[in-house]
Amino acid sequence: MRTISSKPLLLFSALLVLLSAHFFNNHLWLLAGLLVALSLLLLQWQAYPSVAYLLAFSIPISVAIPVWGESNLQFPSEGIVASLAIGMVVKGVFSGKIWEFIRNYPLPAIWVLLQAFAVIFSTHAQVSVKFVLVQSAYVVVFFYGAIVLLAKDDATTLVTRFLLSYFTGIALVLGFALYAYAGYGFNPVTRPGIFKPFYNDHTLIGAALALLAGVFLGLSRTKKWWLFFSGLAILGILLGASRAAILGVITLPFAF
Repeated sequence: MRTISSKPLLLFSALLVLLSAHFFNNHLWLLAGLLVALSLLLLQWQAYPSVAYLLAFSIPISVAIPVWGESNLQFPSEGIVASLAIGMVVKGVFSGKIWEFIRNYPLPAIWVLLQAFAVIFSTHAQVSVKFVLVQSAYVVVFFYGAIVLLAKDDATTLVTRFLLSYFTGIALVLGFALYAYAGYGFNPVTRPGIFKPFYNDHTLIGAALALLAGVFLGLSRTKKWWLFFSGLAILGILLGASRAAILGVITLPFAF
């Protein structure tokens, strides 16, 4: 494998931060530039797995912040996705591996190209361009990134680390919600809003917890300690009291 020089990545990172600060007189864009620069350096040091698990951890604790007109960014998770996408593409170009990836796994790249081609016929070009950029970032990070991770770890290790990273983030949200609920004197009427600003209402986090509870319960067939995490997820559902999530929990024993 060809060694990548640090100098191009360092120069690209510095340029990106400076452009973010100059053209977008906004601290959020400067912070986004810094995230990209950090990601590029981490990728240079072969730290993609750590950043990927950080992404999983950050998804539940991300909050929406305005960045451009009516567009919002889920920060920090979508900032990390953008950082990883740019970092992986830049590293792929410098290492010469990008064409090998596309040649071996062409379908996601073809799908992105078709989406980009459709922009020509769009009546809302700005919205369509944003959509293509977002879709491209997710394809790079979650499809091609998964291939990179599977080359380093087996699938079981990968799934376990992602689940635990994500659940750690969601556990912090539950702790925050419990504190907020206590501040309202444990008034049941306030339950739908105690998860803000991370989740707009209790149904969204309830759905995520119900899925996690089921996955953890299934994993407990081989390792009993997963039952502990399944129990925590169920307690989180009871805290939010989402009827759909509670119904899902009731059906878990039948699925198990």
